[in-house]
Amino acid sequence: MIYQQDVSTLVIEHCCKCGTPFGIEDTLHRQLKRTGNTFYCPNGHPQIYTNPIENQLAEAKKALKATEEERVWWKNEAETKAAQLKSTRTQLTKTRNRIAKGICPCCHRQFVNLHRHMDTKHPDYNSEEVK
Repeated sequence: MIYQQDVSTLVIEHCCKCGTPFGIEDTLHRQLKRTGNTFYCPNGHPQIYTNPIENQLAEAKKALKATEEERVWWKNEAETKAAQLKSTRTQLTKTRNRIAKGICPCCHRQFVNLHRHMDTKHPDYNSEEVK
């Protein structure tokens, strides 16, 4: 009768204390890298992967969340500034139009001579684009 044995892959590690090479089964090696649990070299020295994959993943998720929050903040800030700019431009255009028609922007009274002056001396005033 022939017995079939499981074939395992070994990962070669070196002890960080004594430098002794030793093999760790591949599945166990991946688990230790993921969790950061302590394991020992054949001479009994404790070993640990200092930055396990789970920690790296948590840090990456935290950084991604912070980046997303910052992106949303900047987007909202840009939208707010765009709305303020549009409001300012609208108000400026209204004021320019009133002045071009000879209406005082302060007391809202119309002055015929201002209207005439604007029409004769500054005919393109009302058509100037607000920047």
